[in-house]
Amino acid sequence: MTIKEFASLAGVSVSTVSKIMNGKDESISARTREHVLALAKEYNYVPYASAITPLTKTLTIGVIFRDSKRAGLMASSVLTAATAHGYSILLRESGGSPETELKNISAMAAAHVDGVLWDPAAKGSTEYAQQLDRAGIPFVVMDADSELPRLDFQRMGYLATQALIRKHHTQIACIAGKSIPASCFYQGYRECLFENHLPFDEAFVFPDSASLPASSIANHTVSGVVIADYEEALKLFQIMDTLHYTVPYDLSIVTLRDDAAPVSGYPPLTALTIPYREYSTFLTESLIAKLEKRRIPEKPELPLCIDSSLSIDIPCSFRKKRVLSIGSINMDIYLNFEVLPRTGRTVTSSDSTSYPGGKCLNQAVGVAKLGHSVSVIGRVGNDEDSDMIYRTIKDLQIDSSGLKRSSDCRTGKAYIFVQRNGDSMISILSGANNMINAEDIKSCERLFTGASYCLIQTEIPMAAVMEAAAMAKKHGLTTVLKPSSCSVLPDSLLKNIDVIVPNTEELSVICPGDSSISEKASSLLSRGPQTVIVTLGADGCSIFQNDHSCHIPAADFLSVDNSGAADAFISALVSYLLYDYDIETAARIAVYAAGFSITRQGVSTALVDKSTLEAYLKMKEPHLLRE
Repeated sequence: MTIKEFASLAGVSVSTVSKIMNGKDESISARTREHVLALAKEYNYVPYASAITPLTKTLTIGVIFRDSKRAGLMASSVLTAATAHGYSILLRESGGSPETELKNISAMAAAHVDGVLWDPAAKGSTEYAQQLDRAGIPFVVMDADSELPRLDFQRMGYLATQALIRKHHTQIACIAGKSIPASCFYQGYRECLFENHLPFDEAFVFPDSASLPASSIANHTVSGVVIADYEEALKLFQIMDTLHYTVPYDLSIVTLRDDAAPVSGYPPLTALTIPYREYSTFLTESLIAKLEKRRIPEKPELPLCIDSSLSIDIPCSFRKKRVLSIGSINMDIYLNFEVLPRTGRTVTSSDSTSYPGGKCLNQAVGVAKLGHSVSVIGRVGNDEDSDMIYRTIKDLQIDSSGLKRSSDCRTGKAYIFVQRNGDSMISILSGANNMINAEDIKSCERLFTGASYCLIQTEIPMAAVMEAAAMAKKHGLTTVLKPSSCSVLPDSLLKNIDVIVPNTEELSVICPGDSSISEKASSLLSRGPQTVIVTLGADGCSIFQNDHSCHIPAADFLSVDNSGAADAFISALVSYLLYDYDIETAARIAVYAAGFSITRQGVSTALVDKSTLEAYLKMKEPHLLRE
């Protein structure tokens, strides 16, 4: 800083500054003297500092960060890189204040650092560069030097917005803030909307998470939001949780994450990682190369990519083909035998394996693998089994917002005894499944909104089954019931059921007597359901409706484990009904899905995906698939 500049800053004459700084201030008032000396200390002003250029290097790099957050993210990498080249660092932060920034630059000049790595506090503060130029101190400006790579926050805003648009979002809000990176992020958001022919609305731009109205989420005015600051994204996630909204079901979020922040599954936020470490290391090495008159290192690639899809889902308007699965969730424990045990016979097994299962989870997995969005409502315990189940659900992107932990019991278990030919027996330890009640269903009413099908299984208390069927009917869903582990189906339940899918043994339990399968199916049809599908194992299935019936043979597959065939059948049946196939064609496709499920052990792991199933159908019965 020149004496003229300092005098102007102090509001006194050059002569007054000269007298005070050289100790010839007898004629200067004490008040003026104290004022000038205080400013000199504050701004590190030294007479003739700009004319003094030391001949000896100090081997010190000055680093000025715009705020403490950036300093925390980048200082460690700067120090490591500088130390590796034999330099120490003099660190300052401006707190976003141009006035403080000027003081920091003056301090660097007074300390005769060899070079400065500078993170400007504001767009206009680079005018202070003349202070460093006069002192003969080389410098590198972060995010501004055209010869060096930049942290492209505009590109980050663009990619964050694009991630939501690719999921069919059109009502996208932006929470950017007021910093330089936030401003660039906001510009990227606008650019992406423009290039995708979406209108920009200033009413969708908010300064912070608290400003985003809850009403805009409730009425789906906003379906997704991009957020420049990770801490603001956390705040929004907490606000959503407090108001009993779910991310990403009710609102999709994409934010930015510092590369120093640990990546974990909770809270489940989708983010682009900002490569601060690599960037600050390169800038430091570039400045040192400049000081030592060496070639500046080649620009590194600073890749930007979305780290996950944890907090992105399609908007509610695209969920008309979503399925809701309600019922038992277990750990399936398999025991393999040459011959199944029976009364009076003890058999042994040396082979045991475990898989996440239960009819609710199995059918949800089947639907998800066949290409549809699916939510589950159920209960697990507070144990390691529940952790595995949550991981499975997360991996398949199944909505788990209706899944609750019961702290006072264990996750349900199904003990599945499998004979060599694939025949099986199942014993169930209900565990947390017994804790599901009508209130659990009522608390998840929002999951019924906009869904198409509700799959209900009766391995949970009947009060919850009844409430689920009534709630589904209230919201216009097609209900599909699997009547397992029950003896009586009340008429008040059946009147809310559209499709019921028993096997022959289940049909005999709920419709006792010596009448034929078709007579028992007719009895069920008279009590409410529009369709009865009786699964017949190796003989396929029979469909009964009031004005139509047919038999569909099974597909020819080698049987290893038959225990999940019904779940595979139901999930495929519903999936292809959602693809607008008629019920007979959907059932014919479903028997192939059931066939795939029996070829390996473990129901959820054996369920077939859409591409595999349709590739097989094209070889066997291509006429079943539409072009």
